[in-house]
Amino acid sequence: MTDSTYEIENAVLIGEHEELYLAAGAHSILKFATGELTVPEQSVRNFWQNLRERAAFCARQGRGFLQMVAPEKYKVHPEGFPVENPKSFWDAFTAAEGATVENMWYGAQDLRDNPFGRSYYKTDTHWTAAGMMLATRRIAETAGFSEVELSALSEKMQAQTQPLDKLFYGDLGRKLEPQQGEEALWPRRAPSVTSEENGLAHDYDKPVNDGRMVVSYNPDSVTDKTLLIFGDSYLFNGLAYVELGFRNMVFCRTRFFHREMVAMVQPDMVVCEAAERYTRVVSRDVKAPPFLLLPYVLDREPKMSPKQAAFISKILSNKRRPDFSEYKVDLD
Repeated sequence: MTDSTYEIENAVLIGEHEELYLAAGAHSILKFATGELTVPEQSVRNFWQNLRERAAFCARQGRGFLQMVAPEKYKVHPEGFPVENPKSFWDAFTAAEGATVENMWYGAQDLRDNPFGRSYYKTDTHWTAAGMMLATRRIAETAGFSEVELSALSEKMQAQTQPLDKLFYGDLGRKLEPQQGEEALWPRRAPSVTSEENGLAHDYDKPVNDGRMVVSYNPDSVTDKTLLIFGDSYLFNGLAYVELGFRNMVFCRTRFFHREMVAMVQPDMVVCEAAERYTRVVSRDVKAPPFLLLPYVLDREPKMSPKQAAFISKILSNKRRPDFSEYKVDLD
């Protein structure tokens, strides 16, 4: 079956009921949905080996661990998708020897049954506010939040959710002519949260944004736990929710598990998250460069102020509290 069978504009598949889906581009999603392409066996083996080693590493140190895979939109909202009984990247992983549900969340069914609401935007490939809330709750459950704490987290997330004051044009909708937008809710960062980045803004011209880091501190969090995330834009978009549950939160945009970052952050919980389409190419974690050097490897030098660097240092100092007074720099 060829792409000409479907209505496609600028790599966007236009489905029924104003549903937009990613069709082409670097990940060839439509060809995976029709079964024309499958995930390489080596990527499947690498994924499960990485997961086993990540989980074992965290278990030895008494840390919680969860691997999340964000399903492709058509696996959660298939009602407008024109392919009958579509296949997906994840099919190859569930059929593989060594596949497991332990320490693993592929949330297609949970996202379909989401009590918070619809899980994906019509004009975007990513989670809605409701999808982000569900993913955050799953992280909190794995981190050992009590029922009282989970209830408090849900209340805080609802309180920090607000409608955008203009139409939302998602990563699919803005590719069309004319652009297609929609009304949308979005998480708002709580006023109690202090958050800084490593000065590596999102690059819309390059396909790789690895190396971006966000560090947050929330004295009004539901728990006093520390969370370390290795992930991509799905969880990045929902950090304002995640920060409500954890006293300290470090988000690293990366496809790898970086053991040196675990040593620096000393988290109670580690989450690895990847979009389903990114599982097409999975490398072993032993190939991971040091995370803090990734921006330089990609020729994208971070730009931090002394105040930002000092704040981030406090969270990355192995539970120590560094003293910058002898350097005589203004950090106010």
